[in-house]
Amino acid sequence: CIRDRYIIHLLETKQKATELHGHINTKTLLGLLMCGSIALSHYYPLPFPANYFIIIGCVILYLILSGVYTLYETKVIKDVFATFRLKLGDKDQRIEFSSKMERNQESVSYT
Repeated sequence: CIRDRYIIHLLETKQKATELHGHINTKTLLGLLMCGSIALSHYYPLPFPANYFIIIGCVILYLILSGVYTLYETKVIKDVFATFRLKLGDKDQRIEFSSKMERNQESVSYT
């Protein structure tokens, strides 16, 4: 969303805040592991009957990683679109911004 990017830009330029990328890095790692599981099941060098257990293991791993990804997205991140570290004197403060847009609505609420 353009407003989300504008808020991030203001914090980085005006407040000298640094954006924390922990949530994005975790989601990217989980996604790469899921893609690796798919690639391993597809390109494993043994022919089909011999790699049956590899395929089953990769499918199970994919399902587990997909579940972890979904839980992380819904329970940990929720609606947070940016996390910042703001230096206030000698203390660091962590600020999370979230936005929520209800279905079939044109308004967005920010917290």
